[in-house]
Amino acid sequence: MISYRKVVITAPEVVELQTAELDETALKPNELLIKKYYSLISAGTETACRSGKELWFKLPGVPGYSGVGEVVAAGKQAKRFQIGDIVYYKGKHCEYEVVSEDDLVIKIPDGTPLEYVPFVRMAAISSSAIRASNIEFGDDVAVIGQGLIGLTAMMEAKMQGARVIAVDPSEKRLAIAKQCGADETLNPNTVNVKEVIEQLTEKRMVTTLIDATGSSKVVCENIGNIAWGGELILLGSPRKPYEANVTELLQHIHQFRFNVEVKGAHEMRYPLMGGNKFVKHSTERTSRILIEKLRDGSFPVKPLLTQKVRPEDAAEVYARIAVGDEEYLGVIFDWTK
Repeated sequence: MISYRKVVITAPEVVELQTAELDETALKPNELLIKKYYSLISAGTETACRSGKELWFKLPGVPGYSGVGEVVAAGKQAKRFQIGDIVYYKGKHCEYEVVSEDDLVIKIPDGTPLEYVPFVRMAAISSSAIRASNIEFGDDVAVIGQGLIGLTAMMEAKMQGARVIAVDPSEKRLAIAKQCGADETLNPNTVNVKEVIEQLTEKRMVTTLIDATGSSKVVCENIGNIAWGGELILLGSPRKPYEANVTELLQHIHQFRFNVEVKGAHEMRYPLMGGNKFVKHSTERTSRILIEKLRDGSFPVKPLLTQKVRPEDAAEVYARIAVGDEEYLGVIFDWTK
């Protein structure tokens, strides 16, 4: 039996590090046992899980969905991976984990910086906004919200050849956005975002506006920053109630003088796996592309890692994230120590 550590949300706002056991000899034929190296906290989703209000997440439960680790045992019929392979997968915050080799599990090529691999998960989520959009070389794109999802969406819009404007009320996040390639950074607390976008685009406004905040208020406030015939991409998941007059929002969608298209960009709009067929926009293919870009340096995620923490500090870490501590933007649990 293997004794291992795991982060558990036991009740609303209560996080504990617990010890559990698993039998490494009882793997099913196609299962893998993975020893975790690093796992990444997804602040928005996991804060909602910690609150007890995320309907799909049942308490008590182990949060997390992005990890990298080593295959240390395999079932008798497992063929895709060998013991010793380093893999990326949708891992939870636990030291050991059993997964099916038929799930999203990708071998990491040599030379890839492993502590940054879990950020591929956030970028794969963000890629749904890019896949859903009509972003082309030379377009002007605004990304509202520069958390991990917004930052990775900003970088991916840059990969499409767009000029990207990052918008966020945090100067620290805007500084990180600049390090990651944002062409312009705007703080709505210090500038009139609409006026600056008018100046930057010679009054054309942006062809694509990506909302990564999940705030209905932010969406309504920024609808006027979109060019005629442009698009609004809803990447962030709305969670909080908001009451307002939505006539202006609906006019921008309905009336030809605005002609704005609104698109949802939840990651589930695309298939997880391609199977034996080529599926252009599967999460698996997107993740492979991002891993290669991470390895060759064209996906500059290093500035996103702001904290590498011990699992023993999980309760404090989640509390800091919940109150918006800017030092806890990109947080990696280090399971190697």
